[in-house]
Amino acid sequence: MESMWMKLYRYADYALQHAKVQGYRGFYLNYQPQVNLITGDIKGVEVLMRWKDEDGSVVSPAEFIPLMEGHRMIYRAGLWMLHKAFRDSREWLEKKPDFTVSVNISVLQFLEDHFLEDLYRIIEEEAFSCENLIVELTESYAVKNMEIFREKFNDMRSRNIRTALDDFGTGYSSLSYLKSIEIDEVKIDRCFVRQIQNSAYNYQLLRNVIELAHSVHIRVCCEGVEKEEELFSLMELHPDVIQGYLFAEPYEKEKFEALYMKPEVEEYRKRIVQEERFRCLHSDDLQRFYGVLNSNYRQRDILKNTRLGL
Repeated sequence: MESMWMKLYRYADYALQHAKVQGYRGFYLNYQPQVNLITGDIKGVEVLMRWKDEDGSVVSPAEFIPLMEGHRMIYRAGLWMLHKAFRDSREWLEKKPDFTVSVNISVLQFLEDHFLEDLYRIIEEEAFSCENLIVELTESYAVKNMEIFREKFNDMRSRNIRTALDDFGTGYSSLSYLKSIEIDEVKIDRCFVRQIQNSAYNYQLLRNVIELAHSVHIRVCCEGVEKEEELFSLMELHPDVIQGYLFAEPYEKEKFEALYMKPEVEEYRKRIVQEERFRCLHSDDLQRFYGVLNSNYRQRDILKNTRLGL
């Protein structure tokens, strides 16, 4: 059987080498909505690279991204992703001027000496607004290379490009580290959100992270929200943005636009009706729905039911 690397090399490398002719055959982008926790309104999207092999099978990013990084294919693919994401979202920004586009950049891309030069060139070519861009870097890599990254972070910030630490909590950061780095957003990893209603440790950890981040004007996004009980607990902790399958899966451009940018189509209207139940789950409505008298009671309830015995 042909190995994954051989399939990737035979198919993907050809597409990358001949991108202008083949249009990056097999590669495409998905966009996962990010939602304001208070209003329920969409605030932006995270850009996700996807790949279908020549048989039409979707290959997991956990498989093809490391392979592309290991064989130095990721840089060219990353530039293609920036071009396409900026081009796809141009009309969205016209309708929603404060809309953000979050792009996860490989540390190998970011370490390239000419990365910022290429980034700024693509922004200019695609007529994209720097204020609408958030560059995400995985926490563990960013922290280990922070002295190297600091100059580039400052350069991007001088152009009003925001930066975010992805998968926060899975790497090496202590909470005090948030005070010493100049970033705009932390994205809490799914492992801390999962079953938070039953974990005193995760509940208290997230509360500490969110309070400290807000004290230094860092936005907090919680990823991987999949259950209503998780949402209710997060409502008590007040992150700024949430992302996950409870609200929306990643969509290709056409599907995303039908759901979020075209009020005249049926998909948009159905989404509004489906999300209406979340828009009323605040303050007294939330407490009545979930049987919670106040936030102190809710926290004691979590502490009582956890196996950690805190």
